[in-house]
Amino acid sequence: GLTVVDMLRTANVPVLQSFDASRLSLQLAAAAQLGVSHLLIMGQREALDGTIIVRSTRNSSQNIIRVQEVPKFLRTLR
Repeated sequence: GLTVVDMLRTANVPVLQSFDASRLSLQLAAAAQLGVSHLLIMGQREALDGTIIVRSTRNSSQNIIRVQEVPKFLRTLR
């Protein structure tokens, strides 16, 4: 997770981070209150696969993206 945050900051992508193991629903609610447009979700499975789930807070749509492609993908969302 920290590697992904460093990669995004290096790519000048604004990042708010939470490495919390509590319930996902609480984290989604906190992100909505902060006005976050997209969430990056990386659980154990994604870490093993080298992927990240990119989830829209507006409509809950999701894309599974390879870690290396995340900065490029996020730029398409602007």
